[in-house]
Amino acid sequence: MLILKNRNKILQDVNDSHNNDRKWLKCILKSLLNKMFILIYKEWLTYNIFFCKYNYDY
Repeated sequence: MLILKNRNKILQDVNDSHNNDRKWLKCILKSLLNKMFILIYKEWLTYNIFFCKYNYDY
């Protein structure tokens, strides 16, 4: 009985660590996506501002 309990505990620990890894990965992916989005948005903004200025000058 004790061995079975220990086995379950170990399995639970392994499961928890897997879940934590998954959460961690999701977190990293989200932050990367946010960074990419912000970068693209900034590029787009600067491009638009530049483009508008350029068009108004000529």
